[in-house]
Amino acid sequence: MDRKLILIRHASTTSPKHALVGKTDLDLSQIGIDDCVNLKSRISVENTQVHYFSSTLVRAIHTAEILFPHTEFKRHAGINEVDFGIWSGMDMPEISRKYPEAIKEWTREPLLFRFPGGESVKEFIDRINDFLNSEILSQTNPCVVVCHGGAIRFMICRMLNLEYTHHLAFSVHRPSVNIIDHDGTSGVLAGLNLRELTI
Repeated sequence: MDRKLILIRHASTTSPKHALVGKTDLDLSQIGIDDCVNLKSRISVENTQVHYFSSTLVRAIHTAEILFPHTEFKRHAGINEVDFGIWSGMDMPEISRKYPEAIKEWTREPLLFRFPGGESVKEFIDRINDFLNSEILSQTNPCVVVCHGGAIRFMICRMLNLEYTHHLAFSVHRPSVNIIDHDGTSGVLAGLNLRELTI
């Protein structure tokens, strides 16, 4: 497997700890900026044929700009975080108190569940797959993708041929480098939550 998909989760934001952020367009916190500067010092790019992508949300764009200055990224809404709808800004204890029946429905049918006022998990997965199919799988050169925890977990499942219900088996830190070696169809997880990168 001679192709690399490099998935980088954005750094910490100004959101309250444990709150669902989703499509809410928050910037990085000062801690997040400092973490990016620290990670940047351990990134080395020698390959001039790398393809760069980020989501269209400011926390991913800002992370990309710090880690790879003077680099042109293609911004793609397909890898934005899931739209949690009216749950955005809440943490799980609050959601469980206010929407117990919705939580039960989410548990019963995790891939068909639609977040109230937001998108369904299936819609989220479909747009991530559209991004992989249209932008990544045909590329023979390395691809760097700066985006979000949910998107990264579902991309890992897709590329490793795992059921999407396994996505929470992967804890993806902020910020971190996660590498999949692949052949254009499927791949292997070559690195998870790395704090350095050489391309």
